[in-house]
Amino acid sequence: MTNLNHFYKIEKKSPKIDYFFYLASILLAATVLSYLIFNFKVQLQNKLIQDIEKKSLSLGAGEGQVYNKKVLDYKKKIDDFAIIINNHKITSNIFSFIEENTMSDIWFSSFNMQGTTNEMKLSGEAKDMETLSRQVEIFEKKQDHIKKIGILDSQINSSGKVVFIIDITLDPKIFNYQESISEYENNT
Repeated sequence: MTNLNHFYKIEKKSPKIDYFFYLASILLAATVLSYLIFNFKVQLQNKLIQDIEKKSLSLGAGEGQVYNKKVLDYKKKIDDFAIIINNHKITSNIFSFIEENTMSDIWFSSFNMQGTTNEMKLSGEAKDMETLSRQVEIFEKKQDHIKKIGILDSQINSSGKVVFIIDITLDPKIFNYQESISEYENNT
């Protein structure tokens, strides 16, 4: 028969395993508790942020919005005025330019300006052909204001003077208001 009196001996557990088990259980509980605490704090912060946003929106709906509208209206008026000033052509700059760059032996009798194409026709008299040639050369050197120059007609009249018509294509920047101011400041 079988012997049932066999006695199984239970091995004694090591105390280290118990300590590790309890330590792991405590760490797990601390982790879960920390997660719950931080989650609660995040929800409180989100609620505070939403309250602050609602208050800031309600402030913007009152007096602040009226002031913002006024400021935007003023800004629009200033921008519109700046566009007008920047697009305004100062034709008197042409007269100053011609006066500064005309030789003493040249006399202009007629001035015709096409504003849309920036073309100008100057009719006048010169002492002789050499003087007219030097005048054209002076204009040709002013490439920052003149794009193209050409003589349409030149004849010697009965008194021995040269009657001419010069065609000049101007650079649009000669008409700028800022150009006029800087030239004025340089002359004073």
